[in-house]
Amino acid sequence: MDNQDYNKAKEVVNDAKESLNSFANNSQEKVTELANKAKNYIDEQKRNNQEPSKEGFFDQIKNSVANAWDDTKDFAEEAWQTTKNTTSELYEKAADKTEEIKDNIADKLDSNKEE
Repeated sequence: MDNQDYNKAKEVVNDAKESLNSFANNSQEKVTELANKAKNYIDEQKRNNQEPSKEGFFDQIKNSVANAWDDTKDFAEEAWQTTKNTTSELYEKAADKTEEIKDNIADKLDSNKEE
C-alpha cells in the first residue's frame, strides 16, 4: 500500500471514530435527558400522592412528543401559507408585467408599421 492509500485509510478510520464519539455523546445526552424526565415524573407523582408507573411516564413522553409535533405542524403550515401566498403574488406580478411588455411591443410594432 502506498502512502496516499495509507493516508486515505487513516482518514476513514478517524472519520469513523469521530462519528462514533459523536453518536455516543448524543446518546448519553438523550439518556440523561430522559432519565431526568423520568425522575421529574416520579417526583411529581409522589407529590400528588399517586403511584408512578412506566405507562404513565410513557404517556407523558408521548404527550410531549405530540405537543412538539403540533407545534412543528403549526409552524410548517404557516411557512407553507406564506410561501404559497408569496409565490402566487409573484406569479401574478410577473404575468401582469409580461402582459405590459407584450402590449408595449405590440404598440411599437404598430407604430413602426404606420411610419
